[in-house]
Amino acid sequence: MEFEYRGWVIDATPDFSLGQFFAHARLIHGSPDDDADAEMHIERNLAWFDNEDEAVQVARQ
Repeated sequence: MEFEYRGWVIDATPDFSLGQFFAHARLIHGSPDDDADAEMHIERNLAWFDNEDEAVQVARQ
């Protein structure tokens, strides 16, 4: 689940393991030049949740 914010793409897709959803946020800054690769700057692990929607909400915030 990706969301755009001021030139950044926030990937809030949770991982699923051992019956729980692990919320994390990957922040990717896209280049205005189409020939340049996007750069991932931050990945932050957040918490475990029983439900996917909660994991996405926390990662998005």
